[in-house]
Amino acid sequence: MHKSKFLNYLMFGLLYFTQGTVLAYFLSVNALYFNENGLSGLDLGIFSTIAMIPFVIKILYGMLSDRYALFGMGHRKPYILVGLAVQVVSLVLVPFIDLKSGYWLFVGVAFVLQMGMALYDTCTDGLALDSSTKEEEGTIQGFMVGGRAMGVVLISSVIGLLVERTSWSVAFYMLAVLTLAPLPLVLRVKEEIGRAHV
Repeated sequence: MHKSKFLNYLMFGLLYFTQGTVLAYFLSVNALYFNENGLSGLDLGIFSTIAMIPFVIKILYGMLSDRYALFGMGHRKPYILVGLAVQVVSLVLVPFIDLKSGYWLFVGVAFVLQMGMALYDTCTDGLALDSSTKEEEGTIQGFMVGGRAMGVVLISSVIGLLVERTSWSVAFYMLAVLTLAPLPLVLRVKEEIGRAHV
């Protein structure tokens, strides 16, 4: 396999891996975090509903990136970079929020984090379609789905271990660092800025 093609596959896999790491928190251990801080099941339900809204409206991100290229960098890459940056900043902010007294602030930061994730998720899919041949689509899809699954499976256990041995703050910072994993590969992508978009 040609090196640049493999690096593209790896980029798509890592973008979905980092998504899987944050999903691991939301799916596996967020309820423990709420429980440790004395919040109720209703609080968790409200939080989960609001935090998932960005994934309901993410079609709008696709339409936005189809229409507008940003910073002279294309229709996908800049949106992916913005989404990753939003996720990193949100994860770095979370440890500074006292969940008991700042519940709604925590909900707001989680909402913004999910907006960032939904943005780079949508634009990663768009980049995959823009940059691959029909023959490559299945391979790229395999890297993406496999990357997300690895993120969920591996990090679910790691977060629990980190929290047990250190703190929740360390777990959130670890997720922020993992969000940066695909960054070097995203930065090397060259889009066809003049390509036809809706």
